[in-house]
Amino acid sequence: YEQGKFMEDFEDDYNYEGDFVRYFPTYQAMNDHQLRGYFSWRTKVRRCLIEKTSLSFVFVYVYELLNLIGARSPKEGFESLKTFGAAYAIDPQIGRYLRPWLKDFVIYHNLDRSLLPDLAENSYDQPLLTLMDFKSHNPQETFRAISALSSYNLENSRYFKEHAEETQSVVYDVWAMLSDHYDK
Repeated sequence: YEQGKFMEDFEDDYNYEGDFVRYFPTYQAMNDHQLRGYFSWRTKVRRCLIEKTSLSFVFVYVYELLNLIGARSPKEGFESLKTFGAAYAIDPQIGRYLRPWLKDFVIYHNLDRSLLPDLAENSYDQPLLTLMDFKSHNPQETFRAISALSSYNLENSRYFKEHAEETQSVVYDVWAMLSDHYDK
């Protein structure tokens, strides 16, 4: 944090061709060329020129924003994180981490609660409630809930397109059997 605050306004225009890969990336883990590469990339990001780079550089930048390095207020930090996350859709891994961190950021900084519904993580609530009480839902509703939570989209399959109703019924029955099994 102290190093980040010290380097908060530093800019660079170094042409870095290397790579930087660390599980827990920090300034300290970077050599001079990597540091200059990171700060040059960050300078471009702050000027709205987002280029694909090492995921470790991306995480250092996100860590800075989470600590309000480069943001004058929590609200500005939130907006910067959200905007960067949307712009850096080049790498879908960042979204997996950023969504819960944004939620935590809103709560930690006591920001307006209305910012929370925008976060995709809340989209799981209704499907989960449907599955918890699936017996009061029809096969189509239950299938939609499972599809919403699944990483595999059954609706894109050729079989589903040709046999939608049967597929929904089978998925519902399998869910019922699994639920009964785990209830025991």
